[in-house]
Amino acid sequence: MQFSRQQLEEVASNLFSTGFFEITELDNELLADVPSYTLKVTVGDTTRYFNWVVLKQTPASFTYLLKEFNKINPGALIISSDKQEYSANEQVKITIKNNSDKNVFFGGCNEYDLQRYDPTAEYAPDGWGYIEGKQCVWEGLPTKLTAGQSIERDLNITEGGTYRISISYADGCLDGKPLSQANCRSFSIGNSDEFIIGGSTANFECNTNADCAAGGCSSQVCTTKELAPSIITTCEYRSEYACLGLAGCGCIQNKCQWDKDKPAYQQCITELPSPNYPDSQQPQ
Repeated sequence: MQFSRQQLEEVASNLFSTGFFEITELDNELLADVPSYTLKVTVGDTTRYFNWVVLKQTPASFTYLLKEFNKINPGALIISSDKQEYSANEQVKITIKNNSDKNVFFGGCNEYDLQRYDPTAEYAPDGWGYIEGKQCVWEGLPTKLTAGQSIERDLNITEGGTYRISISYADGCLDGKPLSQANCRSFSIGNSDEFIIGGSTANFECNTNADCAAGGCSSQVCTTKELAPSIITTCEYRSEYACLGLAGCGCIQNKCQWDKDKPAYQQCITELPSPNYPDSQQPQ
């Protein structure tokens, strides 16, 4: 594989920014019959060795490196979903195609990794975290795809979110052997385009702020627009109710509630005298 200096410099720069040279050991556990590989990266005076075990979770910065190399030299395996958006509990059909002129091998006990995007996840700096697959006691035999061959797999994903499929694959392998014993010539990682699973609305109160409204005698209860007119409360007025207007009644995580994280609301509350009412009369 040949890379231009500009391409390598761009990847090197991103390796520093994604923390590749700060990777620490994830797990000292050794798995029998599992392939592992060593990557050596040298940029300037800094060298980093990374031992990669295929069936264990890979740090995002290392996955990034493989992904960038695949962009420069697109891999043999093309992974695609039949749609970009699915409703809740709708079946996802994945096509895995060998787009090269040679055999490719992938998987074993687990054929692919299902990844979900969560930019807040601490364990996935690039936002893509692995959804745990089958528990394996043996590596298993890989799936073989001949030149131009494709296969389909059906997925049932119940939780809403943005997902993709990631597959580690190899070429030049011996038939009928686990990848760790097949003397494969090279390994690569292929990722599908992302696809979206719509969340189930069965337990959702709202989808937008317009679905919510304030109810109660003093407009102190944040609820759905449909329920707000029927909410009955006692009619004593409390000064803290005025702060609720600064919070705003809206749809937060599909539930109608006051946005009490707003600085204006928090400042308003701190300037009030200490509340002296039972919990049952707290603003909802």
